[in-house]
Amino acid sequence: MLNRVILILSLAGMILAMHLWIQHERNFDQGCWGLGENVLRGSSFEGCRDPALEPASTIFGISTAVLGYAFYFGLATLAFAKTILSLRLAKLANDVAEIVVSVCFLYVLYLLFFQAVIAKAFCPLCLVSAAITIALFAVHVVQWKHGGFVPIQDSERIREIGYASGLIFGAMGMLVAVLLFVDQIATRRFDQGSNALQFQAMVGRSLPRFIDSKRLSEMAPARLSSSASHLKQEDWIKPDTPVVLGSSSGVSVIVFLDPNCPHCNDTYASMMRLAAQYQDKARFYILPRVLWSYSLLQVQALELAKQSSKYFDMWRLQFAHQQKGGLRLKDLESLFRELGMDTRDLEQRLSAVRTTVTSDASRAKAAGINSTPSIFIDGVAVEATSRSENSLAKLIEQASAKPNAKSTPSTEGASDVPKPE
Repeated sequence: MLNRVILILSLAGMILAMHLWIQHERNFDQGCWGLGENVLRGSSFEGCRDPALEPASTIFGISTAVLGYAFYFGLATLAFAKTILSLRLAKLANDVAEIVVSVCFLYVLYLLFFQAVIAKAFCPLCLVSAAITIALFAVHVVQWKHGGFVPIQDSERIREIGYASGLIFGAMGMLVAVLLFVDQIATRRFDQGSNALQFQAMVGRSLPRFIDSKRLSEMAPARLSSSASHLKQEDWIKPDTPVVLGSSSGVSVIVFLDPNCPHCNDTYASMMRLAAQYQDKARFYILPRVLWSYSLLQVQALELAKQSSKYFDMWRLQFAHQQKGGLRLKDLESLFRELGMDTRDLEQRLSAVRTTVTSDASRAKAAGINSTPSIFIDGVAVEATSRSENSLAKLIEQASAKPNAKSTPSTEGASDVPKPE
């Protein structure tokens, strides 16, 4: 009887792991459960998209969903094997299953700790998978307390094989249903999810062949988001906030970047060029938004660089030296020396500003800034499709042309940097 329970849980886990993998690959474009964004809009289940969960999404570069599927598939295989193998081999299969379940149970406890304490965000599909693993561990504990593995009697073997075959057949049918209906493989409209992205990419490659590239650039969308929360600029712009270049009044452009974000380097370069172009109409601020734990040390270095009026130089060097997993202390020491900054007691000085950095990261998360680059013009978020340099220029022009445009918060004493190259 317990073997049937193990098989049922394992097959359910296989279906869930496959569903989770597909949703993750689609960046949860229809919500955590894949039931459509309208169903989950405003739900806490949108935590699946939280970048803080990304470090736990792979193990040695392999998706945890894929490894989870392999775990459940292996356990289901062992459970079925126990119905057809000899006593000695069935006992061996049971011992292997107990070891595998125990190891995965410990890893699940770590994942729960990671979500609750480190990321402070939860993935509902991951929680359901964790519950299945805990249930599998509990079943094996119950089996162990009742004397361990009980072999199937020959008189019961045919019936158990029938039960197992029926369960597997049903699970395969459910898996196909999940793939076809829940995950909507090959049935989604062109304007939804990844299909929309593929369609846009195809159009983006095709249009330049028929339309002048300059004209195409002028046609790029330039939109502000009407759904994102408004950014309270006075909470972020203080008298000592470094400013790139710009007028003391007019349009305020606030950009949140992570030093390890692969797209932020290009955005930073665009901001520098726009700052030089619109310095009489706007002021540009580059603020850190820590997405990954390994970015903390680098943002602490930016905080120290701010105190030495080397803030933007430090951004430039960190982007120039981007590497997987972030920069280490010795790497930052090299950057400090390159900028002519003091490296004595650097580790202690970095630790001294850690509280400030983590506090700012928490404030950004609370403000709904969950990705980088995030760009705000006069406190209104720029849509992801309008972050090109040309689109940003249009939005700055539009904002500066408004007769009721507000002045940016006072930044007297801010540390301006030289005109970008």
